[in-house]
Amino acid sequence: YSENKALAFLAAEDLFTRITRHTGTNIRALYAPTETLIDLTAQLDATEGQTLTERLGLLNYFAQALRNDERLTSLYVGYEDGEFVLVRMLRGGGEVRNALGAPENAYLMVQSIEKEAGQARHTLIYYDINLTPLGSSAPTDTDYDPRQRQWYQLANQSASQIGTGFYVFSKTQEIGTTIARRTPNGKGVVGGDLTLRDLSQGIAEQRVTPATEIVIFNEDGEALAYTGELGALRGDEAEKKSEFQQLPITELDNPVFAELYRSYESGMTDGQLKFSLSDRDWMGSISPLPVRTGEAVYLAILVPQDELLAGINELRTKSMLISLALLLVAILVGWWISNRIARSLRTLAFEAERIQELKLDTPITVRSRILEVDDLAITMAVMKSAVQQFVSISKALSLEKDFDRLLERILAEAKAVCAADGGGIGLLNEDEQALEFALIQNDRTSIRYGGHSGRPVPYAPIPVREGQEQTSGGPVEEHTLLRGETVVVDDLAADERFDFSHARRRYEDDSYRCRSLLHLPLRNRQGEIMGVLELVNARDKASDRQVAFRSEIVSYVAALSSQAAIVLDNRRLLKAQKDLLDSLVQLIAGAIDAKSPYTSGHCQRVPVLARMLAKAAHASDSGPFKDFSLTDDEWYELHMASWLHDCGKVTTPEYVVDKATKLECIYNRIHEIRMRFEVLRRDAQLSYYKGLAEGHLDDEAGKQQLNERLKQLQQDYAFVAECNIGGEYMAEDRIE
Repeated sequence: YSENKALAFLAAEDLFTRITRHTGTNIRALYAPTETLIDLTAQLDATEGQTLTERLGLLNYFAQALRNDERLTSLYVGYEDGEFVLVRMLRGGGEVRNALGAPENAYLMVQSIEKEAGQARHTLIYYDINLTPLGSSAPTDTDYDPRQRQWYQLANQSASQIGTGFYVFSKTQEIGTTIARRTPNGKGVVGGDLTLRDLSQGIAEQRVTPATEIVIFNEDGEALAYTGELGALRGDEAEKKSEFQQLPITELDNPVFAELYRSYESGMTDGQLKFSLSDRDWMGSISPLPVRTGEAVYLAILVPQDELLAGINELRTKSMLISLALLLVAILVGWWISNRIARSLRTLAFEAERIQELKLDTPITVRSRILEVDDLAITMAVMKSAVQQFVSISKALSLEKDFDRLLERILAEAKAVCAADGGGIGLLNEDEQALEFALIQNDRTSIRYGGHSGRPVPYAPIPVREGQEQTSGGPVEEHTLLRGETVVVDDLAADERFDFSHARRRYEDDSYRCRSLLHLPLRNRQGEIMGVLELVNARDKASDRQVAFRSEIVSYVAALSSQAAIVLDNRRLLKAQKDLLDSLVQLIAGAIDAKSPYTSGHCQRVPVLARMLAKAAHASDSGPFKDFSLTDDEWYELHMASWLHDCGKVTTPEYVVDKATKLECIYNRIHEIRMRFEVLRRDAQLSYYKGLAEGHLDDEAGKQQLNERLKQLQQDYAFVAECNIGGEYMAEDRIE
């Protein structure tokens, strides 16, 4: 506590120094823009005798300067003949506007004093924000003479820029100073009023604690800026003057400033302060500030020690409370440790019951500081995880419908259990005379053959010499198939029992070599061997180095392979049944297509077109099919429906199916229609010859009538015969 207290005092003294430097920087920043502006403005011509209208030509310039710096309250020019022009920005509340008689929407005010016959006449002109005149006051006599003002006299006597002391502006009742400079021709002085409003706000933000007091005062002890509300600008009632005066720091609203003033009067102008007031200890500092007014200005910072040390006192109290709390914790620790051990054992007993009931949905997360209890928890967690993994794998394998994906799932699970680099699955071919690998993978060399890789296995089947005794040095694949034994090889280079050349070709390349090997037979329900599961190069999961296949892992993978073989056999049987159904359906479709040469190949083309249409709809991401998708079962349903869409034609009569034309049945019935036209032709000819024989028909006229009739019949028959061969569409005029 004592060390922290001393450090807090040192930090406070350092903070006082930084606040003083920061305040000095703010004061320099307060002067700099206005000093530059006054220097530039002084270069303007201040010729004696200019009219007010001519002087207002600089109004835009003055207005922009006042807009750019809120601390600049007014700009003005005093002339050597006593004339005067001032531009004031009407900032603040309504008191300033009322004092100046300004309209409510007035933004800028111009004050002008001109001489008429030796008498000074005073005029006020008001402008809005767009510098549009709003009106003016009537000229009145005034005794104001800028030449009598301190700023004019100091600037007129100096070739450089000057600054007055701090004083109270009569119009705004704010404390500030005036920066002024004589014009180059010596006929006038340009001045500007700066307010200390921002300086008061700045030091208020530098408070160290809530009750910190910071004040800037002059050599007479009058406050220039203060962290609180000055509100102490008052008239001098004794002399009945209308001017306002600055408030002495002894009259500020905190009695601590009286003690500050006593220290200042005793000669303390730069150093640290410490005193007590009303049972409260205070510390602080007094430092001079750099100003251009010619008078001395000081910054005083006063901080109550109880607020400065509040955090340290709180830490002291907390330390005592923490000591008591630690004592209580020490009493409870022994009880907690013993209860923790018993709770771990109770939890493990409960988990053992859940494993017995095959409730494996949650892992065992029990840990203990007691080594034996922790080892038991880890062992049970591994056991539960293994059982749960085996059940999950078996369930996943039984749910998989795609045969190639099933093979990939079996191999992936086996590799994951052993942390093996690669492996493969080989199946006996249909005549069971050779082993064909359906899937080969090596994660280290990125080898992928078979399955959904799109790359067929490039290795020839391995013959199986069934019924013969295998000699030493034969292929390891043949041994696994004929003997049905699990083969574990720790080092292929040192093992001389079998021929590993086939395995090496499957997995090795120029930079990769096989070291360990695991071969397991795949048996179906009848105990028949249907293939092998092969894994190469087991690795230690922690160090990633090659190791031999551990015995406990081999037994686990053997159980997994037995389950996988049964599932694999089921899928092969289901696939064979499905292939049989597909073959039967395609046979029916082929028979239907063979019934008619005119629709030949139709039943084979429809499934292809249907699948193409469904794929296009499935791939659409806009329009009516953007949400269309099919599951695997629905794809198969579509496939089967497209093959069977014409199955009803099996019972349709052949003369209906096999039709070259519309009128064809057993034969083309267009010939019956032709016979009717032939009869009409014969009747027309008979009528012609009968008319000639009876003598009431002219030979030429009758022949012409006969030819027209025969021509019409020929056209009508040609029209009917053409419609008989026509397509699916017939024009409306032909229908009519």
